Amino acid sequence: AVVTKQSKGHRVIVLVSQLLASKSASDILESIDFLVSAYEFGLKAAELGVRKMLVLVFNTDQNVREAVVNAYIRLYIKPITGKKCGPETVAKNLMNMTYGSTIGEMMSLKELVKLLIEKEHVSPRAIKVLLDLLVDKTEGVQSHELNAATIILSMVASVDHTLVEQNINLLVVAGFSGDIELAKNTCILLQQGIPAKKQDAQDFTRLEETHRLVTTISDKLLDTYNTPHVDWIGFSNEAVKALYCLSEVPDTVLTEILNKLLV
Repeated sequence: AVVTKQSKGHRVIVLVSQLLASKSASDILESIDFLVSAYEFGLKAAELGVRKMLVLVFNTDQNVREAVVNAYIRLYIKPITGKKCGPETVAKNLMNMTYGSTIGEMMSLKELVKLLIEKEHVSPRAIKVLLDLLVDKTEGVQSHELNAATIILSMVASVDHTLVEQNINLLVVAGFSGDIELAKNTCILLQQGIPAKKQDAQDFTRLEETHRLVTTISDKLLDTYNTPHVDWIGFSNEAVKALYCLSEVPDTVLTEILNKLLV
């Protein structure tokens, strides 16, 4: 009987999840409310629906967008039946949302993080938890957790570019001492250091060729070039972007790297 109830519940959730693609805003709003309640009730199948509704942060209907943001606040930040989650829990919940995400889901998550920050639901303490995770690298912390923390930090930095400038020394040490995936994600984070506004970007002080960050990226590119079974192309692509964003003389730096690679 239990199996039958679970399977019926699964089928219902699948059907409700399909309504998230409805052209009717009322259908979507009711589906969001149902999926949130099912998730809170502990129905495992609801996790798929909760993830599926993430893309609705880009919905053209403002009521739908607000409902999605409020749903994630209710699920991961401020549960309806309890007190507000602590900074460690908020940071962990955001990190969990990166696992197994598609490119489209990552874009949606970035928008969600932006909206949560604007609504002041991601506190400076939660951001510090993510930074501390990179610094401490305490025993038991897995590489995928470090990468998840870096991904969320890059989303935060897209809203507040000063995060990179204020923590650049930390990122030099923490971001390039792990695996190549962490180095790649750190480079993506570093690219957020350039202000979005043109005037602010013009006032941004670029790094000299001898700056520790520039030399660290260069060394990582050279050291991992012939390493088997790593995504060097993916890393090098983001590393080049980071150098062009932050370096005073990116062409000179990259020419030196290419000359060393060709030796």
